[in-house]
Amino acid sequence: MKGLFRKLDYHRNQYPEYRAALQHLIDNGQVIRIGRRQLGIPQKQKTVRGRLRLTPHGYGFVDREEDSIFISAAEARQAYDGDEIEVSIVDVGHSAGPAGHIISVDEEKRLPLLARLRHRGGETLADVKTGDMFFTVRIDNALEFDKLKSGNWALVEAPESRKRHPIPSCDLKRQLGNPFEKGVAERGLLLSSGFDETYPPNAVKESEVLKVTPTRHGIRRDLTNEFVVTIDPADAKDHDDAVSLRRDDQGNWLLGIHIADISRYVPEGSEIDKAARERGFSVYLQHHHLPMLPPRLPGELCSLKTGKDRLALSVLITLSKDATVLKTEITPSKVRIRKLLSYVDAQDILDGKMESDPETVNALRTMWSLASKLNKQRLKEGGVEFDLPEAGFRWDGGAVPRKIFRQPRLQTHRLIEEFMLAANRAVAEIWTEKFGAGAPYIYRVHEPPSAEKRQRLSDYLADAGFDWPPEKLTTAKQITEMLDEVYRRFPIEVTSNIARKTLMLARYDIKPKGHFGLGFKHYLHFTSPIRRYSDLMVHRLIWKYLIYDKENSHVQTLESDLQSLCQHLSEKERTISELEREAIKLTGLLYLNERKSETFKAKLIDVSHERMFMALEDLFIEGALTEDCGIQFESKRQKNKRSPRGQRSTRTLGIGDQLEVTVEHIDFLSRKLDLQPV
Repeated sequence: MKGLFRKLDYHRNQYPEYRAALQHLIDNGQVIRIGRRQLGIPQKQKTVRGRLRLTPHGYGFVDREEDSIFISAAEARQAYDGDEIEVSIVDVGHSAGPAGHIISVDEEKRLPLLARLRHRGGETLADVKTGDMFFTVRIDNALEFDKLKSGNWALVEAPESRKRHPIPSCDLKRQLGNPFEKGVAERGLLLSSGFDETYPPNAVKESEVLKVTPTRHGIRRDLTNEFVVTIDPADAKDHDDAVSLRRDDQGNWLLGIHIADISRYVPEGSEIDKAARERGFSVYLQHHHLPMLPPRLPGELCSLKTGKDRLALSVLITLSKDATVLKTEITPSKVRIRKLLSYVDAQDILDGKMESDPETVNALRTMWSLASKLNKQRLKEGGVEFDLPEAGFRWDGGAVPRKIFRQPRLQTHRLIEEFMLAANRAVAEIWTEKFGAGAPYIYRVHEPPSAEKRQRLSDYLADAGFDWPPEKLTTAKQITEMLDEVYRRFPIEVTSNIARKTLMLARYDIKPKGHFGLGFKHYLHFTSPIRRYSDLMVHRLIWKYLIYDKENSHVQTLESDLQSLCQHLSEKERTISELEREAIKLTGLLYLNERKSETFKAKLIDVSHERMFMALEDLFIEGALTEDCGIQFESKRQKNKRSPRGQRSTRTLGIGDQLEVTVEHIDFLSRKLDLQPV
């Protein structure tokens, strides 16, 4: 305020009058605060709806396709992480990025907050988490609950204020229990993210008397004589995809990707459809599985089980000997699964470690031969190979995993992956060829890295000793070359961190804007209708516009509904991805909690906000060195050493360097891990 006053060249005696006038404009929303020292003017008619993402520093963001809108701490004080808000874009007079003024907060959709209970004197308090922020509340209705134990997790209503003084009050909604007991902490993550553990009763009841929607005579092709095989994880809860491969009369490959015809069992607008649309996806955690569809569909009616005739939508792709696509088609079908194999068993058969019948052995070897060619061709055309490791957990029935290990990446994983990619691509191309690229659909899009991401990545690589300016990080080929160079010199933990820094989030859109990571011009999701509503909707549109009514010219009327659906599914997917990451992090911390006396090897992967972040080797757990650890960060770019503010340092550490550490502190509610060098 004072800076603006000085620029206006008013007399100092006019300051009280100036301040009152400016405060009046702020109170009326004509001028807003942006941070502590900036003011902005809301732009007329430029409003955006989205979910608030809070940071530990109090400010937040609303993410859009093209950028993120900054919400100052003063603005964000009226809302909570995950709140659906409407903001007006603010003109701040420079190009630092858009800022927003909160117009309204949809409090009816506000989620409960995850909290940790504690007692102080005669009152019950709770430490509450909202996004990456924490504050304390007083529980008003503690007497309504029996045995509220300190340390237990709970769900509380969001208080009217997040002010620290005086301590805000709110009601306890549900005590969850001891977070160290099996499934309790995961349940807290689920419920505070807005997911319901129970499936809507009306939809379950509807599924119990469900009958398949009849198909017009002669439309469904009988493929029960084809050698069709399903390959899934050993613990898979549903089976919705299968594959077949043989030579046709001309010696070309005939690849079949057969997907359970779920849409025939889920009429549009039914109770099942409403529930599935709201859920958007199935959720898979270590101790909880929330299916998108009621259990009878994926478990009985639609699951592609051995020896059972099942309805499917089949994508048939004819390829030449060198894997060039010659022809594609989509057809309703009836299939019978000959073999249901796990990825490991299928790999053992390929390697000759497990005996099987000659037909199965020959089919798997032939499939792998074709999949290898498809993979090489895709990468040659511009795909990026992000073959990053994933964590696996071995359990003995308790709340804490017995072992954490790196999930093996098998040839059979790649085989199924390449065939599913081919099917998804084929369906997208068939649609655009029929109706044109301007026709709305549910496409899967993935933009190239933004200029901001490329600059941040370039700086990070320079810190690690690589010379990759932003202009050389624009194409898939350049990204692949960069990753190859990094992987030759640094451990996989660093490469994984670079991948996170590089890629934009994939999302759903009604326009085919391309998929940067895969190198495809047209792409969508078709192959998992049991666990993704986008795929179910794609199936439904195939039936309506490609099978039954091929001359329909009203595709454009879909635009409004599909755009809304794409936005809903993209938001749901981001929420679920974050939930699954936090659940894996939580599981890792539970594992570490029982090994606090042990020493671990860790590698420096990043430096942010004056802290050095380490990845524990082969454990897929990340933590930060304590601020008084006595270690400097050595940047190859700046040729200097940066240490945590105000601390003396005796050792240096660069990106990728290894260090032995012990566990200093674990906060399970925030999923934060502090590490101490040995």
